[in-house]
Amino acid sequence: MSHIDDQERVEQIKAWWKKYGNFCLGGLVIAMLAISGWQYWSRHTQMLQEEASSLYQTMLYQEYAEDITGASKTANQLIGQYSDTMYANFAALYLAGNEATSGQYDTAVAQLNWVIVHASENTMVTDLARLRLARLNLAMQNPQAALNTLSQVSTDSAMKFEITGDAEVALGQIAAAKQAYQQAMMALPPESQEASMIQMKLYQLPA
Repeated sequence: MSHIDDQERVEQIKAWWKKYGNFCLGGLVIAMLAISGWQYWSRHTQMLQEEASSLYQTMLYQEYAEDITGASKTANQLIGQYSDTMYANFAALYLAGNEATSGQYDTAVAQLNWVIVHASENTMVTDLARLRLARLNLAMQNPQAALNTLSQVSTDSAMKFEITGDAEVALGQIAAAKQAYQQAMMALPPESQEASMIQMKLYQLPA
């Protein structure tokens, strides 16, 4: 009886395999391809990160050596070839700083907006970009745009409150400016240089 049962089971397995074998093999092949593709993507991503890190170190060295032309070229290379890495965002922030310093406000704004879009999953980086953008808005005589930008900064900080105060002063909103400066003071160590500078702004407000 046992031999017959075993033979029946073999026949059942053969029948099942004949019906579903190709499907199982196809699923196995797809799974193997998926695993292989994921491994390739992981290695490729790691390689890009390492290359971008090396380029970023080069950019920092060039900046330290005051080779602004070289550093800017390397920064643009990072943005162009490694735009999906965080190093590209840092490079764009660097370029924006240089451009703002040289009065190229429109170009600097474009760099900061690029960072905001490409670093959307990193609030620390996007907040920094927005704070710098708000300062640029003020430099471009657009305090309302600065306040609009600051409203999108997710984390409160002394810098955010200070820029808010500066924008409110430009709009003639003295009470709001005073409140913002006081909030900035509360976010800083009392004896810090930054706190002293904000205190001076408070003293200069009209009564």
